Parts: sequence; C-alpha cells; structure tokens
Amino acid sequence: MKVLHIVSTALPLEGGHSIRNHNIFKYLKNKIKNLDVAVSIFEIDEKRLSRNLRFIEDDVNYTQIISKKIIWYLKVFYKSPILNQPLQLFLIFINYLKIKKTFNINEYDIIHGHSGYNNGISAYLIAKKFKKKFIYDLHALSIDNIKKGTLKYKIAKRMESFLIRKAEVLITIDPELKKYIINKYGISEDKIFSTPNGIDSDLFSKNTKLNKEDFAGNGKFVIGIDNSKSIENFQFILKNIDQIIAVFPDVFFVVFGDKNSNLEYDPEYFKFLPKIKFKEMADYYSILDLFIMPRIRNNMTETITPLKILEIMSCEIPVLVSNVNGLSSCVKHSETGYIFNLEKGITSFNDAIKEIRSNKELIKVCKNAREWVVSNKSWENAAEQYVNAYHKIFKKEHLH
Repeated sequence: MKVLHIVSTALPLEGGHSIRNHNIFKYLKNKIKNLDVAVSIFEIDEKRLSRNLRFIEDDVNYTQIISKKIIWYLKVFYKSPILNQPLQLFLIFINYLKIKKTFNINEYDIIHGHSGYNNGISAYLIAKKFKKKFIYDLHALSIDNIKKGTLKYKIAKRMESFLIRKAEVLITIDPELKKYIINKYGISEDKIFSTPNGIDSDLFSKNTKLNKEDFAGNGKFVIGIDNSKSIENFQFILKNIDQIIAVFPDVFFVVFGDKNSNLEYDPEYFKFLPKIKFKEMADYYSILDLFIMPRIRNNMTETITPLKILEIMSCEIPVLVSNVNGLSSCVKHSETGYIFNLEKGITSFNDAIKEIRSNKELIKVCKNAREWVVSNKSWENAAEQYVNAYHKIFKKEHLH
C-alpha cells in the first residue's frame, strides 16, 4: 500500500501540527513502508525556502509545493479582508494542480488529507480525480479559529462539513473531538479513529541544564504560562496580577510566547522568552516550579488536548489547568496535576496554588503525571491508529 499525506505545514517550521505529523510519520514509515508527504502552499514562511523542494527527514520523504512567487502573493494579499477569501479559494485550486503535476497520483492507494479545510479540499479533489480512497485528518475544526457570522466562517463551515461527510475515514486528534463530530454531524462511530498527541518521553524528561535564578532571581516561585494564542488566556493573569501578588508576593511569571508591545509589564514579575527550538523546550521547562494553562472555554479547548501540557507533565513539572475538557481529560486533580474552576476565577486559581505549594506529596503527583504520559501518550500508539484506519479501507495483507 502507498499513501500520500497532504499537510498544510511541516519542518523546518516548528509548530504543534508539524511536530505531530513528523513524529507519527516516523513510526508509520516502519508500519506501511510506502509513504510520501506533500507540503501544501498555504503556510506563509520563507523558512520553507531554506529547504530543498524535496528533502528527507528521519527517512520520511517530504516534497514542498511552494515557490518564492507564491509566497510573494500570500504576503501581498493574505491579510486583505477583501482579497483573503478569494485568494484562499484560488490557492486551493493551485495547490491541487501543483500536487497533481508533482506526484504520479496513480501510484498511491490512499490520499490522506490533513486539516485545515483548504488543504483538505485540495486532497479531496485529487482523490476524486484519480478515484483514490480519501481520509480526512482533523487536527482541529477550522471554524473554531474564525469569527462567527463572517463570510470566511460560512465558507469554512460549509467546506469542513463537506469533507467530514465525504471522507471514507475520519481521523481526529482527540477522543473529545471524535465525540463532538459524532454528535454534531451524525457520523458513524466506526468511521472515525482518534489519534491523540504523543510525547518523546526521552526528550521531555526532568533535567537541570538551566538555573532558574538566572531567569527570575533568588527566592522566586517561578510559574510558566503560554501566550502563543488568545485561547491560552494570558489576559487572565494580567487582569488579576495584583490579587495574585497580594497572596504570593514571591511569584514570577516566565512567558512562552510573544510580548504585546502595546502593554506594559513589570519586569519584577514577568519575563518573556524568545522563540525556543523544540528540542530545547525541556531545558526551559526545568526552571519552572509550576506551569499554568488557564485556557478559555470554547469548542477548541473542550475538544483538543494541547501538546504542551503533555510535554510539561512528562518533565515532572506541576501543572495547574482550567476546567475545560481538553485539559481535565489528562489532568486529574491531586493525582497528575491540579484544576481550578474557570467560572470561579481568581479565587479558585489562588486556592489551587495554595494547595500545590502546601502539598508534601507534590513530587509523587509529578511522577504520576509522567508515568501516565509515558504509558498513554506515545507517537507509536498514534501511528498504530493510522494503520487501523487504513485497515478500515483495505485488508491487512495489502498494507505492505
């Protein structure tokens, strides 16, 4: 069996989707042998041009559908509220044509398209044209990132619904997302496979390479927080910083993500880290006394467990998360981490930190967290679910 994966992003861009895909592909390559990856044109980043159009990483074959001309068009038109949506539809067709021209599609048995919907539609058109089996891989629902009621939202909703119904097999990044798809779209449960995120537990393990005093000074209780997306709810900390300091005057926040230049931050309590290489993340996690994830409540946070929380649990760092399903599904209060009630706000948050700081069994909680991640969240297990999805379409003896 030969499978063509069509993805929207890949290395050398280090993001959740590219890291997830590559780690699964590494293990999947050993299970089905014949696997190629097409990287679509939708990601705007000139770093991609630093790689050859065709490159091999950990024995995985990548082919980039990209050019300087395409990046120029994206830069000029992508942020235009008027031209953005027509451009997206145009790029879907261009992406389809370039993949069709680059690959001998007749060699493949399955076209495995990954979200977002623009990438998925390109993959569907190829599968339809060449009469190939089509799998749609939902890393997240595209509409969860788009303002409701807009033209962009309406188009994305219709396109994504079309893909969900047309795919012969669906793959979701999380069991909670699988449940949502079944209830929302009436899709049969046996048509959907869940492939949760995994962790390289050797890479993400406790270490002492960095000294926290170099970042926060002496005697500080160092708390890490993500600020890469609005759903991470860094605003919750900014809004309540006075109440937090009143209870915990020794607190110091290390922020993973961009600093908003329009806001002022007291350097006595905040330090923003620059972009960190993926393989160095565990070193920076090691300086933390606690990592918090006060995510807001929406469909994405209710249906998806982020990679970062698993990485930190694997490093045996205490975690405090808001009570959204995507986090409470892996964090069990007082067993593998701690949960505060988002609706009760700063009172619940401060109470949880008090509980954490007074818990004499905290080391045991952290060890429980790592053991749970190592036992339940491996990339090899995720790759095995891909194989199960392929079994659904073809008989087992045809996989190799």
